[in-house]
Amino acid sequence: MGVSSYFEFVTVLFGWIVYDRLWAVLNDTGIVYAPFLVILLKNTLESRRAGDDEGSAAIQSLKKSETDIVVAIVVMFLAAVPFTEVRLGEMSYVRPTLDCALERRIARGAEPAEVNGLATGTAYDAPLGTLSGEVGRIPIWWGFVHVVSKAVVAAGTAAIPCTGDVVRLTMTLGNDTVEDPLLLRELADFTTDCHRPAIGRMYNGGPSGGSLAARRQMDYLGSAFFLDTHGYYNLLYSRRERPAFPPNAARDAGLDGAHPTCREWWRDGANGLRARLLAEIDPVTRDEMVYDPDAILREENPGMSAAELEDLLLRRYLAHRSGERIGVSSVSYEPGVAENYRMGAASQYGSVGGVIHATADVMDDVLSMGAAGLGMVVQGPGNIAAGVAIREGMPIFLALLLMVFVAVLPVLMVFSRYDPAVLVTLTLVFFGLQFFHVLWGMAFWVDNHLHEALTGPAGAPKANPIQGLVSLWVQRFLYIVFPMAWLAAIGWVGVRAESAMGGIAKLADTSAGAAQSGGDTAVSAAKAAATKGRGG
Repeated sequence: MGVSSYFEFVTVLFGWIVYDRLWAVLNDTGIVYAPFLVILLKNTLESRRAGDDEGSAAIQSLKKSETDIVVAIVVMFLAAVPFTEVRLGEMSYVRPTLDCALERRIARGAEPAEVNGLATGTAYDAPLGTLSGEVGRIPIWWGFVHVVSKAVVAAGTAAIPCTGDVVRLTMTLGNDTVEDPLLLRELADFTTDCHRPAIGRMYNGGPSGGSLAARRQMDYLGSAFFLDTHGYYNLLYSRRERPAFPPNAARDAGLDGAHPTCREWWRDGANGLRARLLAEIDPVTRDEMVYDPDAILREENPGMSAAELEDLLLRRYLAHRSGERIGVSSVSYEPGVAENYRMGAASQYGSVGGVIHATADVMDDVLSMGAAGLGMVVQGPGNIAAGVAIREGMPIFLALLLMVFVAVLPVLMVFSRYDPAVLVTLTLVFFGLQFFHVLWGMAFWVDNHLHEALTGPAGAPKANPIQGLVSLWVQRFLYIVFPMAWLAAIGWVGVRAESAMGGIAKLADTSAGAAQSGGDTAVSAAKAAATKGRGG
């Protein structure tokens, strides 16, 4: 028996265990036979209301009861009585290769393509260990439907091309934070002492050089243009003393302590901001994004060195951090309003120049806070929080929904009086819920490509609030509205199928009634003819 996620190992087995035991309770109490009594009473009452024509109503009632009971027995045997055993060791999960990195790892044999329920290698092994000795039972019909549904889901998912999980990169980096407050302070100082002055120099006709692509990346603190072009980071320096750096007499002449240049401050292998920022990113995230053979940045940028890929990762990482400039108390590498004034008043520009410099920074902060605040309201909670909840939570919710559906099936079958029309509706709903995995596979492909189209490739972190808003609502539409629309369509088909089966039943009743009337007419005619012949 196949499953569509690790969590379904737990829910599928537990659902059929509950089904088997609930059916046993209903069977022991005799409730499973109540529908047959209801069928007899229903047909008897209907025949009494229709009147009696020389016993024809009683005969029709008997035939209808006979037919309905036979149909109910067949449905009960096929779709209600537990028959086939469900064991954890016989359950398997064929992992969908929607993520190209996973597909390549499976192709190399680094990870298994199929997982058995007895050893999933996940945290679910603990609850599964308590169920490993349990045995559930499934009716013939539902076992057939389960196998067919999972086969269709597996084939449908396999037909979807793989893609890089760009959205997960955004989610992971968006949830990662700089924990070291001293590093946050240094980022703020680097922005004030190095990055902003470098941008000002370039716009004011400073040294030119480098490629157009390098100049376009000047929004990145570690811009290669500023680092490698003379007149920018090699001349600008930290206004504050940096005790972690060794003093240099030629560089620090007239200053107290070590004041590294911006190039040294950024690139130093031991104390530089670049190395320390990389160390702040979760090691698993770094491996998945840069160092693994199937890393998403490596696949999207073939031929780049590890250092270049690290810079792409830092660009994306710092783009998320700069998006958090909501206020002084928030996580930020920019100084707040009060801090700008304090730094300006104490800076080497002098009191008047310092205040003017700080005022310019304040105006920039006010404008950037408004834009970043809107961006965080739209892009942050939407793409990160909702994205995690939708992508990771919905499959778990579906597994739980299917578990409850299976667990209450015995009651539903009894209440439906083993009606084949209701069985068709329940079957369509069961299949429709299973097919959600295919719809989510399609949503995964569309979501990643749309996110990349709106925000650029993984190494280009630019995105405005409108793009974030579009990404948020499209994501919800793909993962929630699409499946709900599909389930509504399936429900409509089920209602139509139930109506069609009801029509067939009515047609059968009408045919039976017509045949019975024809037979009664023939008998009456034969009696009349026989009586007339004797009278002559």
